[in-house]
Amino acid sequence: MSRAKIKEWDSMDINQFKDDFEFLNILKEVMLQNIADQGTTQDRNCPKIDPKLSNGRKIQVVQKFSKQRPEQMQMPLNFVGFIGTVKSKVTDDIKESIWNADDLLTQEIKEGNPKILAYVSGERTVGGDWGNLVIFMDGAKEELAKSKVHSSVIMDVSENYYSKVYIHNGLLPDGLQSPKYQLRNTLCIHFGENSTERKVRYRKIWSAKQDTGSSRYVYI
Repeated sequence: MSRAKIKEWDSMDINQFKDDFEFLNILKEVMLQNIADQGTTQDRNCPKIDPKLSNGRKIQVVQKFSKQRPEQMQMPLNFVGFIGTVKSKVTDDIKESIWNADDLLTQEIKEGNPKILAYVSGERTVGGDWGNLVIFMDGAKEELAKSKVHSSVIMDVSENYYSKVYIHNGLLPDGLQSPKYQLRNTLCIHFGENSTERKVRYRKIWSAKQDTGSSRYVYI
């Protein structure tokens, strides 16, 4: 099964992820509205809010941007977009663990690495599929990888809750106002519906060939 799954992922077209990035754009718009409404400063306040998406879906926002520092929002920024699909059968305890883990992550990001500028997470479907968007400066990803909370979410919570996840990595070349995402790679993880299925991981590298034969990033 793993070879078939990897072959399937390797042949994926970028347009298959349009829905993913439409959701990430929704998260980004909520964050931008939060910046406009709150007017927070990076060194004084970092709010966590719980507005609602359409259909009663939940969302949480941590952001460290300031309207008084527009250059911070206009410089190139890195992003990671997480998109998860829930298993067909999940216990209430495991569902609760998702929000508990998200609370821990938001708290850690709120109080931790100043290079992580925003974390927005929310439900794609009510009580089901999930996604989040992390926006950060260079150097922050390595620090996040050392986080015990982050590692626990990936190793324990995700495998119990999701059947598959896609983790998109790239750049917002014009900062928060970038009309498109510059996509570098997508980490695909297949957990399956139960513990007997073999976990499969594959990293899809995105590039587009130019007439010169060199490659460049793909935009979506």
